[in-house]
Amino acid sequence: MHRADDMHTAMRLADEFGYRLIINHCTEGHLLADEIAERGIPVITGPLMTSRSKVEVGNRTLANPGILDRAGVKVALTTDAPVIPIEFLVYQAILCVKEGMDRDSAIRALTVNPAEIMGLDDRVGSLRPGLDADVVVWSGDPLDIMSRARRVFVDGREVYTYDESTRAGIVADAYYRES
Repeated sequence: MHRADDMHTAMRLADEFGYRLIINHCTEGHLLADEIAERGIPVITGPLMTSRSKVEVGNRTLANPGILDRAGVKVALTTDAPVIPIEFLVYQAILCVKEGMDRDSAIRALTVNPAEIMGLDDRVGSLRPGLDADVVVWSGDPLDIMSRARRVFVDGREVYTYDESTRAGIVADAYYRES
């Protein structure tokens, strides 16, 4: 949901019926950041790289994730793929940092926070013994726009390699056959 009034309605309904609320999009969350934090409601916000194409996103700001994070809200980022291709998720985190979000919070919004919000942090979201080992090796700081994913490992198998000579990514055929 995008609008603050819709979020208020969802919070009221969650209180009335006792369900766990996760706010998706949370476009006007910056207007309710303290209330969302006080209630312990996690948010999945985005996509950030869009225009104000409809009335519901008229109060959109790239500072929203940072405002929510500073208020104490658990924030995850989404591209709403295919609205914004998933390959651009890291760029949304870069924009969050540019607009005031703490760098470590932006990394958590891509890794551990989504896993915790979805109740999957016992399997994914961080690098610890016993968790699924999906790893991206970057050419530099992942939040540097000039960095790129060089190698990707899923379940310990290399599924992607960036070839410097052709300036193209190579996806392992076995990855498509087995997934």
